Amino acid sequence: MVSSPLRRALATAAFLRDEVVAVAGLAEFRFGPAAPPLDEIVEERQDLALWRADHGFPGGETLGDLQQRVAAVLEDVVARWPGRRIIACTHAGVIDASLRWAYGLPADADWVTEAELPHASITELEHWPRGRHAAGAPRHTLIRRIGDVGHLPPDLVTGR
Repeated sequence: MVSSPLRRALATAAFLRDEVVAVAGLAEFRFGPAAPPLDEIVEERQDLALWRADHGFPGGETLGDLQQRVAAVLEDVVARWPGRRIIACTHAGVIDASLRWAYGLPADADWVTEAELPHASITELEHWPRGRHAAGAPRHTLIRRIGDVGHLPPDLVTGR
């Protein structure tokens, strides 16, 4: 199991497994010290409505930076544990970047979609780094589910 080094993700991972590898690259988007509060970013920053790849705040990373960071981590994890099922405890922005990686979107592409990802939801990807079929694409990812909360009792489901 791998996890973001941030407290909430590490606590979830430790609850699920005894052995957890904290991976710095799985931390949430790094807004930086100059960022306004998150609710202002979402509701009031009209200049960030589409979230272009070069958007970010001074001292933080851009969305393109996040995409590159997450893609590098995913490539490393897949190479380190080939053919293994890997559980990662992480955050919504990292999962969005993971989905972009799965679709093969480049880091400089604008972020014009996002996934609804309630807390404690499961997103499941199956990846073939050398392709699923010999005559097929050179790499292939199957997206099995996104933001699934079917394992949670209804009173714990939030974020919708």
